[in-house]
Amino acid sequence: MTPEFQQLMDFYKTLEEPKWRDASVFASFKVTKEAKEFINTFHDTLDMEIENHEGLVIDENEIDSYQNLQLKFIPTRNEYFFFAKNFNDFLNNFDFSYTPPNEFYIAEIDGYCKSNESENQEIKSYLCLIKIFNLLYDIADHTETSQNLKSLIFLSPTGKEEISLRYTEQLFKDGKFIYDIDKFKEELISSPHKKTKIALFKKAISQHTQGLNEASKTSSLFSEFQEIEKRYNNNYELFLNEFSFEDEKEKLEEKKQSYLLKLNEVLSGIHGKLFAVPASVIIVAAQMKTANDV
Repeated sequence: MTPEFQQLMDFYKTLEEPKWRDASVFASFKVTKEAKEFINTFHDTLDMEIENHEGLVIDENEIDSYQNLQLKFIPTRNEYFFFAKNFNDFLNNFDFSYTPPNEFYIAEIDGYCKSNESENQEIKSYLCLIKIFNLLYDIADHTETSQNLKSLIFLSPTGKEEISLRYTEQLFKDGKFIYDIDKFKEELISSPHKKTKIALFKKAISQHTQGLNEASKTSSLFSEFQEIEKRYNNNYELFLNEFSFEDEKEKLEEKKQSYLLKLNEVLSGIHGKLFAVPASVIIVAAQMKTANDV
């Protein structure tokens, strides 16, 4: 964890009922050693304002004269380090619906994440969702981006299925859908039958989302991903059974062809030997009569 980010998180947790107004945080705090260190470190970078109980702005050098003060500041919020009020606040910034920052904190759930690693269940669900999206993005036939909304298009013999990634923090509240996407992706894009497996997976997606309205597709796609995976596994198992049957059929056909070839060689040999018999012998044999013919 970045020391500055850790310091910001620790100080925020000491604030008395912090309130948010857009990206700014307002709260009362006790003048402690940790508070003074925080103000000294971030006063010039977090756009701070310190007020006394009368609402007058005071200089940071005056805080020793007070026990309690009011503080306004804007926590770190950039594409690499992001301090958010809640998940909706987080998702509405930069490209976080598709790509997480290197380090972030969601204040409402006290959830921290760095390098895609977190102990918080809701953040784990979010990271899982991102992995699913990236998998779908990689195998989609077409992708479109309009007003920061990305859509995935899957083609099939019956038409096309379009899925736009639309979700809010409500999707992470339960934190129940955490799948081993890395393992599934590794199996999906590996040999043998890579192209067939991807086609069957796209077919499973289309079958699952067919008939759902646009608003339901994303939530269903992620919350019921295991059902899609089961559908894909069933499709792939059927393919393997057919493939095995066709393989045995091909082997039988090869044996048949080999047998016919050998039989043809034998017949050709017999035919050749008949042509080797002298013509005079054949004539004499034709003229011979048995005793019964006399």
